[in-house]
Amino acid sequence: MSRSRVSPLDADVALGQLVSPDVLAQDPGDERVVVPSASNFALQLFDGRQMQVAVQEVALTKPEGASTQSPDVEVLGQATTPEGGTGSVTLSFVPGATGYELFGGVQETSNPSVIIKPDENKDNTYSIEETNLAYEPAQKMTEPEAEAPTQEDISASEELSAAEPDTAKEASASAAQGLTTIDVLVGFANNFQSVGAVESYIASQIAFMNQALLNSGVTLRVRVMKISYVNYTQSWNNIVTDVDNLRNGAGDLWRLKAERDAIGADLVTMIVPNATNACGVAGRPTSVYGARESGAYSVTATAPYCYRKFTLAHELGHSLGLSHNPEVPAAAPPVFPYSHGSATPGVARDIMGYECWSGGVDTCPVRLQYSNPWINYLGTGVASGEPAYRNGARALNEMAATIASYRQRVLAWDVPTSHKFFTEINWMLVKGYSTGFADGTYRPNDSVSREAMAAFLYRYAGSPKYNPPARSPFRDVPKGYKFYKQITWLNSKGITTGYKDGTFRPGDSISRQAMAAFFYRFAGSPKYTAPAKARFSDVRRSAPFYKEISWLNSTGITTGYAGGVFRPTYPVTRGAMAAFIYRYDRKF
Repeated sequence: MSRSRVSPLDADVALGQLVSPDVLAQDPGDERVVVPSASNFALQLFDGRQMQVAVQEVALTKPEGASTQSPDVEVLGQATTPEGGTGSVTLSFVPGATGYELFGGVQETSNPSVIIKPDENKDNTYSIEETNLAYEPAQKMTEPEAEAPTQEDISASEELSAAEPDTAKEASASAAQGLTTIDVLVGFANNFQSVGAVESYIASQIAFMNQALLNSGVTLRVRVMKISYVNYTQSWNNIVTDVDNLRNGAGDLWRLKAERDAIGADLVTMIVPNATNACGVAGRPTSVYGARESGAYSVTATAPYCYRKFTLAHELGHSLGLSHNPEVPAAAPPVFPYSHGSATPGVARDIMGYECWSGGVDTCPVRLQYSNPWINYLGTGVASGEPAYRNGARALNEMAATIASYRQRVLAWDVPTSHKFFTEINWMLVKGYSTGFADGTYRPNDSVSREAMAAFLYRYAGSPKYNPPARSPFRDVPKGYKFYKQITWLNSKGITTGYKDGTFRPGDSISRQAMAAFFYRFAGSPKYTAPAKARFSDVRRSAPFYKEISWLNSTGITTGYAGGVFRPTYPVTRGAMAAFIYRYDRKF
């Protein structure tokens, strides 16, 4: 018989014992950022039985559209029981109006799984509930219609046409940690009580999925880019209708498809309240080379049974290319022969496997992992897969780059993928040479100020160690000025000398001719003989920056305007500056 109890707990205090305030104050921005944390903690569930938890990974994320500005915190860990057994512990700290709330779960072989969630009746109190999944009623979860190739395949050249390597998500902070990040847009339909309830559900389910990926030796993680409400009422009798509507953009669902393109999400999942005929349904790519867009969409119900069976991780597993265990009939062949889940009667199954019903009992309860021949089911001595047909971990690792290139992440909402300088601006933002503005914009058509140019070049140079002078070389840039270090560094390198009156004029727009001079000096004032014949009709040989402008043109960093003009006194826009720095980087 399953047990439950309530326990007092201040989630803010608990989180503070795992992650320092300085770390928690970080803004993860558009990344899933793995951060330092405490190495272990103790967890007590029932009857004074205490397990030790070794922290494996702690990550911060901040989905756009969340109700607070604080980050979600995922804590992924491995437990050791008093009896010497092992288990998996997943905690998700979700910010709310009055502080953090804790959601999570514990899995171990010798005892039923445990779900941890806030108690509905009392603040700072949590419900700890055993869930003996083997005795829960069966739920139909077949998804044949969604897995059938209902849409024409996208060719390899279209699907795999990733942007420049530095702008791909593999160049993100997550990749620096050896992980590929898959970005997910989450929509939620009508009939939910609150946005907060949706946020906590999504955060905990994504944490469970990332725990499963970690448990399985998979080097990808999933991150929620944005949570969006959509005016949609789910089908009353079949959840497959919902995923078809989502894929086709029926009714108000076109907004989710448009939003996916606007922010650059790889996958789209919609959360609905009821399990109508199934807990969830998803499309699946047909191959690593011809992955189809219809496979990027899924729908998941929030019914308690579906939550405990990790349905979101199951459906997103399909969108990432996984199939059920081979014993389950499928409407389409697998992406790889080995991209199946696994189910071992009498032992366990992975997230993609189906129940093993015998006498009304599921003899293979779900484990928080994907099949891997070289990793056992949690807490057992039995392999969770085999090389030929059940190696979901390998399939996920091999599909990661393809799925991550479905869409290129849009880091500034006013620079869509169709913008002529999208690649260059996104590169600037990914690299951190520009931070954009607090409202999420880049403002590509605004002029670049001279102080911003100094900051761009200083960051592009690697933010070198530099001690600013005690006395400013410019009378209008006092010590303590926001870009004092960057401006004086630029001066120390001879890249700028300022004006004859001793000013730098930091707020003025930088002209195109001054920009050419900055780049020439930044490159070390290379030996160069300017041509006898002017390249641009408006830059004569007697012009003050003729040599620098001609050099910039000779490198291909600038081509000028139609009609053979350079417009030397025109201000440089932020979009054009991104293009100049990007081209300089490719040249030098």
